[in-house]
Formats: sequence, C-alpha cells, structure tokens
Amino acid sequence: MLAFAAPAGSVGAIFLPMTVFLPAMYAELGIELATVGIVFLIAKVWDGVTDPVLGVLADRFGGRWGRRRPWIVASVPILALSIHQIFSPPAEPGVMHLLGWLLVLYVGWTMLTISHVAWASELSEDYDERSRIMGAVQVLSLLGGLSVLVFAASLETDPASGALPDRVARMGLFILLPLPFLVALATATRREAPRARQVPLPWGQAITTLFVHRSLRRLITADLLIGVQIGTAASLHVFFVSQVLELPDSASVYLVVMMLAGLASIPLWVKLSYRLGKHRTLCAGAALGCVAATLVALLPSARFGLGLVAFAAMGLYSGARELLMRSMMADVVLEDSALREAAAGGERAGTFFAMLTFTAKLGVALAVGISFVALSAIGFDAEAANGPDTLMRFRLLMASVPILAGLGVITALWRFPIDARRQRELRTEIEARRTAPPATT
Repeated sequence: MLAFAAPAGSVGAIFLPMTVFLPAMYAELGIELATVGIVFLIAKVWDGVTDPVLGVLADRFGGRWGRRRPWIVASVPILALSIHQIFSPPAEPGVMHLLGWLLVLYVGWTMLTISHVAWASELSEDYDERSRIMGAVQVLSLLGGLSVLVFAASLETDPASGALPDRVARMGLFILLPLPFLVALATATRREAPRARQVPLPWGQAITTLFVHRSLRRLITADLLIGVQIGTAASLHVFFVSQVLELPDSASVYLVVMMLAGLASIPLWVKLSYRLGKHRTLCAGAALGCVAATLVALLPSARFGLGLVAFAAMGLYSGARELLMRSMMADVVLEDSALREAAAGGERAGTFFAMLTFTAKLGVALAVGISFVALSAIGFDAEAANGPDTLMRFRLLMASVPILAGLGVITALWRFPIDARRQRELRTEIEARRTAPPATT
C-alpha cells in the first residue's frame, strides 16, 4: 500500500516551496513583487481550468497499460523539466520564463495527482478499505511536505547553503531526484483491474452531467467549505502568530506541529470512520476544526506552550480532510457507475476527482480573498504595530470564518446519501448487472 502511495510524497513536497519560497525568490531575482503575484495568480487559474479537462481525458484514453498508469508515467518528464527550470532559473529570469514553466508544471502536477487518486479509488470497492487506501496516500503526501519543510529549515541554519536562490535550487533537486523512483515503485507494484469502457460524451455534456448527482453536489460543496475553513487559518497564520500572539519566531514551529498532528491522526480518523461512517466522521472533524479555531483565537499572548496544544488540535483536522473526502468521492464514482452502466456507460473516476481537486483549490483561493479583505476592513496593518481593538477584531476573524464554514460542512454532509449500507447495495447492483446473462431476442 505504501509503495502504491509513494508518488503522493512528491506531490506533497512540491506544494510548500511553490507557495512559500518561489514567489520570494523571483522577487529577489528582479521581477516586481506585484508582477510575481499576478503571474502566480494566472498560473493558479490555469491550474483550476485544466483540472476538469485532464480529468475527462484521463477517463477517455488508455491502452494496454491501463487508463491511469500511462498518465502517471507521462507526468514525470513534464514535472522533472519544469521543476528544474523553475527552481534553478537563469540569473535574470523574465516574466515569461516564470509564467511559461509554471503552466507546464501545473499540467504535470494535475496529470499525476488526478490519475494517481483515481487509480487509488479503483483498487477496492469496499467501503472501509477505501478509507485505508486514501489514508496511505494522505500519509505519504504529508510526509513529503514535512520532509521538504525540514530540509528547508536545515538549509536556513547552514551558513554554507548560500542565498535564497541557492537554497531553492537545492530544494528543487530534493524534490526532483526521488520523483521517478517513487512513480516506478507505484506503477511496478500494482496492476490496474479491467474497468468498464467509458462512452465518450461531448465536452459540455461530460461536465454538466456531473451536477445531476445530489451526492456530488453535497460533497463538492462541503469540500469547498473545508477549503475555506482550513485555508482561512492558514492564510492568517503568520500575521496572527507574529502580531496577536507576539511570537514571531514560532510561526514555522507551529506549522510543523500542525503537520505532525495531522500525520499522527490519520489512523485514528480511519478507525473512527469504520464506526461512524465517513460522512459523520468528517462532520466530527469539521466540529473539531471549529473548536480548534476558537482555542487559537482565545490564546493569550506570548504563551508558546499553550500555542502548541491549540495548533496541534487544529492540525488534527487536516488529517481527516483529504482521506475521507477522497474515499467518499470513490463511493460517488460507484454511484455514477451504477447509473451509467445501466445505459452502457462506464466509470469516470478521473473526471470526478478532478472536480474535487478544483473545489479544494477554489476553497483555498476564496479563503485567501476573504481573509485579506477582512484584514483590510478591520484596519490591520501588516507592516506596523496594531492597536488592541484591531488585534481583538483579528481574533474574532480567526474564529468566526472557520466556524461558519465548519457549520456549513456539517449541514452539507450530515445526511449524505451514501453510507456503508447504500454502498453495498450499489456494489451488488453493479455486480448483478455484470454477471447477468445477455438478453436474447
């Protein structure tokens, strides 16, 4: 299982430098700060647009090596070349160098992510086993992110590591070198089971037919709100820790604590989903996120130890989100397959998981927008000291947006229509249809 999940480590490792180190490096290399922000925004929009397109393509095309394996293998040279160009740019990179290679990188990243998760959803049709599989993928993703964070911290404390561009170049090699071996490990240890062939639909219909599913609408609504809930706390983290908690040197430490807590909690969330069901477990996670946001907002200033406890509680929720959402989406794909096979259709796991990655990215984007607009509205100044009234309003913001989003998650998922019993019924229905003798005329 861990061998199959291995490529998720590279996916997790890419994310942190993309959001933390690369924008700062390109600003240092001579691109105006506002231009860097616009370039990364354009690339993120491109990333969201390509998700459903590549998802549909991944479902439509495949050969003797399967539907998922070719896309995963093909992503390796695309990612390798783009990572090298972005992390080790020329001394004076232009705007088009950054933008062009970001667009290429996001294509490779999407090819790998969607195909890998879609394949993971097809490894088992068992309701609980799917949570275990997605848990393994989530463990490797968090380990990848944690490893590059530790590596970056080691470079910062080493005087011989050089300036920021030198350190980022080393991070690129750290991410790039294991990538082909991790992909080879996954593709060599698993074989794809034969799947029902998808009947191609026109592009517009392929996307619009997704929204006839009540289960899908509920799930992507909840995923969007979870993105807002978690993303708001993440986007406000540095400002909150440095100015409200008066611990400017502890922001990175708290991030590591949150990642470790999320990693350690994954087996617990999987076990809890066996008892409560996936949707009720995710509701429990959303409720925990509300409590954790409240605890963080109420933290007294300059109390490092109490902050460790509160941020660890917040990190626990991150361990539930990915694995349970992906496991539930696999059940939605099963429901869609039951409907489509009755009409000689087929499975659309790539298309459905592309929708999930799109809503996750949109949720984070909305969180950043909401957070920074709200900070401006309360009069917060990032470059100067703020008064007690402004800091109190900041505390209210830190709690209120995650709580409202978390309550929305619970509302969307509490009566989610696919539980263990309904999933078994769908599997029985599909199996009966597949094994039924052909009709005679």
